[in-house]
Amino acid sequence: DKRAQFCLAETCKKGEGTQKNEEKALQYYKETANQGYAKAENELGSYYYDRGNYKAALKWYDEAANQGNADAEYALGLIYYKGEIGRINLAASLEYFRRAMVNGNQDAIFMLGEMYYNGYEVDKDYNEAMDYYVEYERLTHSSDAQYMIGKMYCEGEGVAKNVETGTKWLKKAAEQGNEDAVAKLEEMGQKDFNRPTDVAFKVEPVQTNVKDTVAAENKKVEEDVNEIENKVEEKANEVKENIDNSKAEAKVQANNLKAEKAEAEKKAKEEAAKAKAEAKE
Repeated sequence: DKRAQFCLAETCKKGEGTQKNEEKALQYYKETANQGYAKAENELGSYYYDRGNYKAALKWYDEAANQGNADAEYALGLIYYKGEIGRINLAASLEYFRRAMVNGNQDAIFMLGEMYYNGYEVDKDYNEAMDYYVEYERLTHSSDAQYMIGKMYCEGEGVAKNVETGTKWLKKAAEQGNEDAVAKLEEMGQKDFNRPTDVAFKVEPVQTNVKDTVAAENKKVEEDVNEIENKVEEKANEVKENIDNSKAEAKVQANNLKAEKAEAEKKAKEEAAKAKAEAKE
């Protein structure tokens, strides 16, 4: 049985339940691959790839890819992307990355982002690239994806420029040890982020009493709520004061108008009396 033989190869390779024996594992992989088992063909491809025999790797990856093995398709995409068989073939690389993604290889998502970001065999499209990077980061929390997302936000590529958002993504990448992100942050003058060495030597206080911790958190929540309520009350009093002031101003204006009206009526009567007297003369 091909599947059972492949499992035996895996057991020898990893030393699970038996002594680790890579030579025997290779023998089982070859026997299973010669029976057309795609997973074994992919493993042989990886074996030769890791040893720099790219032509042999290409042969076995191709066998596995022809059966829809996503990992083999991704590996072929990388080989053509890097030109490890003597030439770069971006058209083939793009095709294999697309096939790999469809068949479930997550790393191909990132590489498709790279293809669209750089315009390799496709029109350069930052929006499309960003979609791939965001999806890959969602699935894997990759620092490479976090770096690209941060870089694109900082530079306004495919999204509205937002340095604050970009910096947050760059810090996430830097805290995972992404050197490009560290360099970018230093270039921007950013220093308040944790490098992996910072995290490794950071000593956190040990919580010995969960009850005290919960009580402290509840107290903090209560303080926050009280602060919000005080602000709301202050705002309400301010509004009430403004309304009262407006009423007082309106009353003063009304009294002024009333006085002006009375003065006008008085003046009008005086004018009328004067005119009547002059008429009699």
